[in-house]
Amino acid sequence: LALLKFQGAPKSQPCDVPIPFCAFNGGNDCWVDIGNKLIGVRILQDMLGAKAPNTLHVGDQFLSTGNDLSTRTACCTCWIINPEETQRILTELESILNNDN
Repeated sequence: LALLKFQGAPKSQPCDVPIPFCAFNGGNDCWVDIGNKLIGVRILQDMLGAKAPNTLHVGDQFLSTGNDLSTRTACCTCWIINPEETQRILTELESILNNDN
């Protein structure tokens, strides 16, 4: 994680830090994700002082590999398939969290 901090970090050469990537072919389009969501989750956890047991990643998983799969090593993950499901999950979480207070 120290390598992911930007302030005061020494300059590195391209081969010093391996950066994960994912390439997708969506049929009519294709793209490459540089990095993955694990990097983003860990940066946010560090910035917010959040521990893994207190973090939930909500994301899609189209394949057994990919951008979201790696987040499992940083926190609990809730897999969704569409925006409506995301809304239902967030509504349910809000209800649970409000009942805890």
